[in-house]
Amino acid sequence: MIEELTGSITLKKGDEVFLDNVSLKLNSGEAMALFGQNVALKRLFLKIIASQKKDLVLLIEDDTILADIISTNSERYILRTSILFGTFDVTEYLEYKFSHLEMPRAQRLNVIKDRLIRFGLERHARTKLKNLSSSEAALLNIAAQSATKKRVIIIDADSFTDAEIKPMLEKAIVALKSLGYSVLLSVCVKELSECAGIDRIGKIEDGKIIELAPPIKRAEKSAKATFIAKIKRFFLKFKKTKKTIGVELISRKEDF
Repeated sequence: MIEELTGSITLKKGDEVFLDNVSLKLNSGEAMALFGQNVALKRLFLKIIASQKKDLVLLIEDDTILADIISTNSERYILRTSILFGTFDVTEYLEYKFSHLEMPRAQRLNVIKDRLIRFGLERHARTKLKNLSSSEAALLNIAAQSATKKRVIIIDADSFTDAEIKPMLEKAIVALKSLGYSVLLSVCVKELSECAGIDRIGKIEDGKIIELAPPIKRAEKSAKATFIAKIKRFFLKFKKTKKTIGVELISRKEDF
């Protein structure tokens, strides 16, 4: 099933066009990276998507971003883990975040255990939130939204400019996809757009979203090209050898 995140969006100021009739769609369970250095433009694009779409969650790691929208649509925007929860441990925090699940507590704890395993946080089950690293807190922040009925989760990771955060993002993407969510990851570092689990990469360029090949597809293409090159070298070597030993090679023309 294809999830249409936006209709056609045009954004311009005077004669300068920032978005030119742009729309964005995701396949169910697909992860797409939105890469680009123009962070302000991408965040405005995410803001427009969130204002149009009801069944998505936008995760923001900078408390100062989009304050006006957050104040009116707080249920759709999830900020970084608040210091108010600093005395909670990870399990207590997830139990609080999953309190909307209508099920017995024992069953809810099983859901929490599942999320801790999927997101690689099981060793932090009893760690106080104030003792988590920034990347661990960000991962927990994403895990805390993994019981929502909304099927699209947008992660604004433009606050991260260090590629060291990549393992955390990869854990989050793989875990969310395993739960059936579609993921849109916004990053300004190219290496982060190539996280494991990313199916497509889009770059806003000249007012359009230009599709880039994700690393795995580039690797598959490269491997295929290498294999074909090896086959060609083998036949070329064989043709040279058969001339030396006087053997006639008969093959169909289309085989080469």
